Amino acid sequence: MKKLIGIVLAALLLLSCMPLAALAADPAGYVTISITDNGDRDYLMAMGDLDEDEIEYAEPFGVIVPATQVPYYAGETVAEALVRLFEMNGITYNAWGAPAESTFYLTGITFTKDGVTVENFGEGSITPDDEYMYYFSGWMVKLNNWFTSSGIGNYAADDGDVIEMLYTCGMGADIGNDWSTACADITGINVDASYGTVSPAFSADVKEYTLTVGSDVDSVKLSVDNVYYGAEVTYSVGDATYKYMRAIPVTNGTVITVNSKYYTTDSNTGEKTLQDEDQIKITVVKPEPEKPAEPESPVENAKDLLEMLKDGFTSFISFFKNLFARIADFFAGLVNR
Repeated sequence: MKKLIGIVLAALLLLSCMPLAALAADPAGYVTISITDNGDRDYLMAMGDLDEDEIEYAEPFGVIVPATQVPYYAGETVAEALVRLFEMNGITYNAWGAPAESTFYLTGITFTKDGVTVENFGEGSITPDDEYMYYFSGWMVKLNNWFTSSGIGNYAADDGDVIEMLYTCGMGADIGNDWSTACADITGINVDASYGTVSPAFSADVKEYTLTVGSDVDSVKLSVDNVYYGAEVTYSVGDATYKYMRAIPVTNGTVITVNSKYYTTDSNTGEKTLQDEDQIKITVVKPEPEKPAEPESPVENAKDLLEMLKDGFTSFISFFKNLFARIADFFAGLVNR
């Protein structure tokens, strides 16, 4: 009995140590998350009139956590999935607000790379004058190729979401979110070569393109480049709208409309105002699969055979006619002699 009680207590202890998500039946889906530091320290040096030796971690760390598929459970936010990635990689973090709340904002992470442990990276600044430089550096989030205007605790995780946690040294200007170039302009189309080819070559003046795909292609994933990744981009076919890098079903003649819109948001009311927009259309050309040659009908085969026999018999009769004529001529010549 004591042994049985011990086993039960051990099992209860083990269960109590497991996260609640681990007890859930199945994940609701998966998101892809990466953590990268490519912040350009030159921005900090220029703004703070600093030398390189005055900056802690003068060289960017590059990829801290590569793109990783992370499970999420029903009702969880993108921030909760991010925290799960931290747990998977032994990273501790500091943040404003809880991951399930809209106020969540990542301030610093403690991680180990190449045997070196970095404490609270992103917390404040990496310069001597934290109070001054704090506002120029820190963590930003790119959700489905869009720099969000608010914390990722605002967004419910959705299967296929792509989340990039990016460290900036210039209020986003060094990582594709330069406020001075805020607009909706599209600058390129990205389609994997396995789907097909886009024509003509991209130009800002061209608004309609053709995507030629193979006859076996039933869906495509595509994205566009932007001047400013604070613009919101959607991909639509008719009334259906698709997120960044989601599979879009296609047939011959499908028209994919790409809308890019840049809004400003009133900090008091939260009201959004459209400032700029751009649009391109991509028509899918999909050749019909080649149909196998239809076998000739038995009737046609019989007709051909009869014609062959007729031709053969005619040739046979003609041959013997000629042969008998020659034999007759031969014997006639002998008689005349």
